[in-house]
Amino acid sequence: MTIGAGETWSAPASWFSGTLTGVAFRGASQLIVTTASARENLVLLVKQAGARKIWSSPRTVSLPVISPDGKHLLVAVTTESSNAWLVEDY
Repeated sequence: MTIGAGETWSAPASWFSGTLTGVAFRGASQLIVTTASARENLVLLVKQAGARKIWSSPRTVSLPVISPDGKHLLVAVTTESSNAWLVEDY
């Protein structure tokens, strides 16, 4: 994945085998990425050194929003009972 001024960030290709459903910047050196596929829907923390899976859901996740203090992450989840989830301490 190439971001901004030609910097390349890496993550396992299987994590991006579906559809990119959202991106949010966490500071200057980190991204929150949401992906959706028939197999797995993911929330990822991507850094230049690599990526870490924050959360996996059987339902589509999208539209990540990071709180101003950087401590909370809000994502939309496709479901019939609720439509947003809050992830803390990621």
